[in-house]
Amino acid sequence: ATGVHTVAIGTMQLTVLSDGFLDIPTRLLNRDMEQAGIEAALGGALSAPGQIQYGVNVALIRHGKELILIDAGAGSTWQPTVGRLSDRLAAAGID
Repeated sequence: ATGVHTVAIGTMQLTVLSDGFLDIPTRLLNRDMEQAGIEAALGGALSAPGQIQYGVNVALIRHGKELILIDAGAGSTWQPTVGRLSDRLAAAGID
């Protein structure tokens, strides 16, 4: 997968760019639920015991010659699994 997905919306084009993913503790998903309940609700989607992968996506709107980037991704200061936005922009043909 390229991490770049585009759909037309009227005269505009919406592109969703994957910046990567974060491994986050499942406890952050619901502090009122017991850990076993959270993990049961996730149905085996854990990336490691007590963690799940959370996708970081950035939206880009193209309207004519205008480009509107909504958000700037996670950057490289969080985890080594994020910070792919510049690569995804290049894959989408955006300098």
